[in-house]
Amino acid sequence: MGFWDSLTSILEKQFVDRALNLSGQHRDFYCEHCRRITDHISISHAASLARINRHEPGTMRLVSRVVGKLNDLNPVQNLLLGRPYRCGTCGRERLD
Repeated sequence: MGFWDSLTSILEKQFVDRALNLSGQHRDFYCEHCRRITDHISISHAASLARINRHEPGTMRLVSRVVGKLNDLNPVQNLLLGRPYRCGTCGRERLD
């Protein structure tokens, strides 16, 4: 395998990994709340919105759940804004 084949393979893997929102993947990021590098776990957009809107009325939670599920299927959301990750130590969320 040549240099360009290796480079193409790496770029394809990075693109597919970023475009698809696979929950449960672990990555190390700097957490501003913990002030250190911690293990972060990828979560779905639906789970992220559910956590944000947990104190809203039931209809708002239902709408946010539907929007979150659609965002999980939409690779453009992940490519433009990033995938949601939750800190394994403090539970704060961030986008990558």
